[in-house]
Amino acid sequence: VSEMRKRFSRGNTISASESRELGYQMLDVQDYDEALRRFEAAGDLQGIALATAYIAEKTALTNRARKSLKEANLHFIDASESFLKAGRIMKAVQCRKEGGDQKGAVKILANNGAYEDAAWLAAENGLFSETSKIYTKLNKHDVALAAYALGKDFKRMFSYLKKFESTIEPCCWKQYVRLSYVERFGDSDETPDEFEKEVLSRIGSLKEQEMILSSYNLANKLFDLRNANKKYMEAYEGGISSGLLEKSIQLLSDQAMLKNPSSEQGAQLYVACKYLQAEHIATNSWPKPGEDWQIHKVLQAAVGRGRAQIDSFVKMWEGINQALKSFVESGTGVEIGKLDDVQIAGYVDILVRS
Repeated sequence: VSEMRKRFSRGNTISASESRELGYQMLDVQDYDEALRRFEAAGDLQGIALATAYIAEKTALTNRARKSLKEANLHFIDASESFLKAGRIMKAVQCRKEGGDQKGAVKILANNGAYEDAAWLAAENGLFSETSKIYTKLNKHDVALAAYALGKDFKRMFSYLKKFESTIEPCCWKQYVRLSYVERFGDSDETPDEFEKEVLSRIGSLKEQEMILSSYNLANKLFDLRNANKKYMEAYEGGISSGLLEKSIQLLSDQAMLKNPSSEQGAQLYVACKYLQAEHIATNSWPKPGEDWQIHKVLQAAVGRGRAQIDSFVKMWEGINQALKSFVESGTGVEIGKLDDVQIAGYVDILVRS
């Protein structure tokens, strides 16, 4: 530095290469402004970018020390851009991280072939989608899938599984399809959309799909799956046991099932009718004077279709309706003792007293 700087300070002309060399010497002693002037005089674009980067980094550190964090981050990002132009990749990454742009730092590493470093940095900062993309380029499917799982990005995970199905171990593939379904849809028993149906269909056989839905108590979805696959009796029985009374009796009526039920099936159907009607009354407004208590529409629709239990139940409630109507209009007593079913008698007693 000394000899060349002395010559320059005396006003002697120095060559471009000497000016460039002086610029790098100025960087070594952290005289970044002087280094920038020397690189500009030499027309050294890489040196200009490098000196500019160090100036921006120094400004960022000063701002950080003064608690001007927003300004500091902006200068760190500027420094990163300049370091990148100067070919100093690791310094560019460092400044990106200092400026809070972890995703930008990952991108710099990946774009410059440092895939493993990029993937680790992404994972450390919770950027699991970025991790997955990097490991996809490296054909490390198991790690890519694990990253999608950690990031709970199950829609992209499923797309990934479809795209690389032929190159992923079948056992691993199936486990991740199940995981993507359970994590994405396992807490909702609403009617599935087309995407959910597609994921469910890829789990495996119909029996395997039923097992998944049953394991997570997705009774509505299980009912609809069986119904769609014409497993009507299983849908009906599962629906009854899960409390899906309206859907089950509607299915029974639509598919003309259980015309000759066993005594156990008949008793079960009768109980289902009772609870469905009680729920209907409890969740609807009371009738106005002169109106009847409504019988559930599903029960009404099933009358005359060969199910004696439903026909008998509806007929009984028609009689109860008439008695209640007379009681309201004229005060005529309701002979509750004539009702054979103790539960229904008690329920009617409550209605009368109300």
